Order: sequence, then C-alpha cells, then structure tokens
Amino acid sequence: MEGESVTLHTNLTHIQTDDQILWQSVNRGTHIAEIHKEKITFFESDNIFGDRLKLDSQTGSLTITNITITDSGLYKLQISRHTGTCSYNKFNVTVYESQIVMKHTQHLNITEIRGSCSDLSRSLDAAALILGLVLLVML
Repeated sequence: MEGESVTLHTNLTHIQTDDQILWQSVNRGTHIAEIHKEKITFFESDNIFGDRLKLDSQTGSLTITNITITDSGLYKLQISRHTGTCSYNKFNVTVYESQIVMKHTQHLNITEIRGSCSDLSRSLDAAALILGLVLLVML
C-alpha cells in the first residue's frame, strides 16, 4: 500500500570491508546507492527518492520507504566480493493502483532475477524489452 516500505534483499549476512554493493535504477539509467570500503553513498541527481532510500550497512539490502507508483521499475544489484567474484540480482518492482469505494490502495509485486556479471548486458536488454511491453500493456 502507498506509504509502506519495500526492502530489496541482497541475501548477504555480512559485507566484508573490500566488498562493493551497487544498486541501480535501470529505468532511470542511474546509480542510486553504493557501499564500498564501509562507506555508504547515495547517488541522486534527479532527487526522485529524496530521503526515502535506506541502505543496510551490514547486508547491503536497499529499502525504499513511502513507496509510490512512480517507484515501479527494474532495480539492479551488483555485488563485487573481496574474493574477486561478481554477481548481480535484478528486482522488478511493480506497484499497482486500484480504487475501491473511495479507498486508494496499491499492490506490490517484486520479481527477483539472478545471474553472473558476464550475463548482465544480455539480461538487461531482455528485461528492458519485457518491462517496456508491460508498461505499454498497462497504458
């Protein structure tokens, strides 16, 4: 429902000092948050999220508070571990709006897609196409 929070989980229990956690908004084509060398950085040139983003310093999980329909879209998580491994997860966040007798409610659907960094460009192209088709159908 509008005004609630959604958390996109990294499934990590603890981040090592040299790990890098990078969150991106694929639809906006921007980096939105990063943890690297225990430093948390938020990248927000368009200030869409304002102070609604929270990043867990232990796990790297991203929370969007006060969620709205405009927060719908594809989010990408890239994890570069201190061991030299790299992986990514993609989260498709969809917020549906519905009205029932003057009540405004929203429903949230999150789809998680996992893979390795080498599959990233092919998967992002396919995901962008699917997302474009979904948005076209919704209009």
